[in-house]
Amino acid sequence: MTWLVPIRIEVLGAVRAWQAEDELPLGPPQQRGVLALLAIADGQPLSVQEIVDGLWEGDPPRSAANIVQTYVKRLRKVLEPHRPRRSPSQLLPAANNGYALRAEPTAVDLWRFRRLVRLAGDARRECAHERVAGLLAEALALWKGPPGHGNPTLSNHHRIRAVIEEHGTVAGWFAETALVTGTAAEALPVVAQVTAARPFDEPLHANLIRLYQAAGRRSHAVQVYRDCQARLRDELGLDPGPELTMAYRDLLSHPPAGPGA
Repeated sequence: MTWLVPIRIEVLGAVRAWQAEDELPLGPPQQRGVLALLAIADGQPLSVQEIVDGLWEGDPPRSAANIVQTYVKRLRKVLEPHRPRRSPSQLLPAANNGYALRAEPTAVDLWRFRRLVRLAGDARRECAHERVAGLLAEALALWKGPPGHGNPTLSNHHRIRAVIEEHGTVAGWFAETALVTGTAAEALPVVAQVTAARPFDEPLHANLIRLYQAAGRRSHAVQVYRDCQARLRDELGLDPGPELTMAYRDLLSHPPAGPGA
């Protein structure tokens, strides 16, 4: 299936779309939220009820289904301005009592993200560490925030939480690969940024400690542990788990070399 005008959709962060170089007016946050939910589904249909549940968190208005239908009609008009009247939508077709997003595999940033991660997984199984690092770096560069950023209702949606967990997992793989390839210093800015958005992700904090250690930035590694330890204690009433504790103990067992160490 080929579109006359190339379309590009971003859902990692703010929901935006372009045809060629022209950004398209996607409407209010909930209307953009419909597009985000359909993009997260990877081309699979979502029922109207699933979309309603995502937009209103279990407390929809009586006219919710009609509102979703209106949102889809508006999105079709914006995204397919040259579609002949009364002809079926190619981009947002009706499917299984709902709708689907059908676009080229490279048209949606989340789809590109997931494809790069799949390719990295293949390379990882072949121990092609340099290729893994490059693919994961490219994937992480696409991330501008959780899907549908700016729509508070969507932030707790299970599909969006799953994408956020995917992002954390990818950052962990990237850190581990950097330790293998000896590129800890290059990986640090990316992993530190992801870790800052995941304050209770102990495995990722453990990897950040190891990266700082490998880059010779011991004081930063110690501070990462202490900050995470304090958050866990003060906000959750917990002690650090085994992985974070092990990374810190390994740091302490390898004192820096040189005078005054």
